[in-house]
Amino acid sequence: MLERPDLLREPRFRSSPDAYRQCAFGLLDTNDDPEIRFDVAGVSHYYYDYRAEEDMRVGPPEQQEACLAMVLAQIKAARKNRKYDTIVGLSGGVDSTYIAHLAKEYGLNPLCVHFDNGWNSELAVKNIENIVSRLGFDLFTYVIDWNEFKDLQLAYLRASVIDIEVVTDHAIFATLYRLARKHGIRHILSGTNVVTESVLPRHWNYNKADHVNIRAIHREFGTRPLKTFPFMDLRVKKLYQMVYGVHSVSLLDLVPYHKAEVKKLIVENLGWRDYVVMDSLAMQCGKLLGLGTDWLVLEVKLSEEKNQVVIRLEPRSGAQNVCPKCGQLAPLKDHAFERNWKHLDTMQFEAILKARPARVNCPECGVHTASQQTPQRGLTVPSNPLNPLRKALEILKITDPGFCSSSENWFCSLTLATKLSRGPVC
Repeated sequence: MLERPDLLREPRFRSSPDAYRQCAFGLLDTNDDPEIRFDVAGVSHYYYDYRAEEDMRVGPPEQQEACLAMVLAQIKAARKNRKYDTIVGLSGGVDSTYIAHLAKEYGLNPLCVHFDNGWNSELAVKNIENIVSRLGFDLFTYVIDWNEFKDLQLAYLRASVIDIEVVTDHAIFATLYRLARKHGIRHILSGTNVVTESVLPRHWNYNKADHVNIRAIHREFGTRPLKTFPFMDLRVKKLYQMVYGVHSVSLLDLVPYHKAEVKKLIVENLGWRDYVVMDSLAMQCGKLLGLGTDWLVLEVKLSEEKNQVVIRLEPRSGAQNVCPKCGQLAPLKDHAFERNWKHLDTMQFEAILKARPARVNCPECGVHTASQQTPQRGLTVPSNPLNPLRKALEILKITDPGFCSSSENWFCSLTLATKLSRGPVC
């Protein structure tokens, strides 16, 4: 296991755009961010960014304890004769559940607020019910107008911009501030934290507070007016903070936060059940397409004009690369130029896969495209007996699961499967 490196003072240098590199201490690599930079020890700039953020916002244990004591004193002093002293946004996940647990432990009485955007899972709702009932807190559920919210999400899909969660996060942020003002509450306990959320390539997400961008995207790609969506701009936020005295507190930065230990604690004390938050669109597409574990869906673009859905893939980090000639594991060299593959239609849309297959540098055979690094190889046949491709393989009396790894075999099966999907075969 690598020891945490000390901050190096040597100038950092930019990696070659043609050379694959991974941080010597972290998980990010040149596939995640082509502009990633490394020091002389091979440690990426993301590690240094994290250390700087940690030093600024978390600090040593004695500093955490002092800041926590000061914040708790301020919260209790600001409560006066009001029923609630804080607001906690409660999603049913680990961070917000632990915030609620800490609030009880510190003798606070928060108003728990759940934002229902129409995507709640049954397990998340059950977790929330357990939390508020066991801790004895009041719960307010804000239910957004589903038709408006759906139209806004579809506008983001049509715009093909990053971070569709901007619309949910922005609405949560605005709702919490409004409710804090309504109930005379000065402090919002936030689950944001440095330990689990501070290291991401900048091009993976977008500013959640940019209401101008949200309005512009909806104006261009939306179909119905947003009459009830809770917006908040910087001017209004400053009004809440400077005039009404409402502030957000990142409580998890003021306590030791080890997620595995926290999960165990909330399972035992609050009856919390672990769950995978609703799969992103990319994960859902990967499942619908039957992609194998070697592939990660990076981007999904829907073109209603062309009647196409384009899915951009990337070989998953850590996938084993096999030489197609000798069948032995081989080191990764680089990735080939992007290629296109035709998939089975997704509902009424033509499905196009785009990917840069990995190439290996085999000591015995030289440089070749890794045998498992093509979307055809990654595709699996779903277990549903009514699946057209499975029917095609049954009619052809093919039982070999690796049959479709050949482009020619895949094309033949695909042709028959397409005919099956359009009607009975005579």
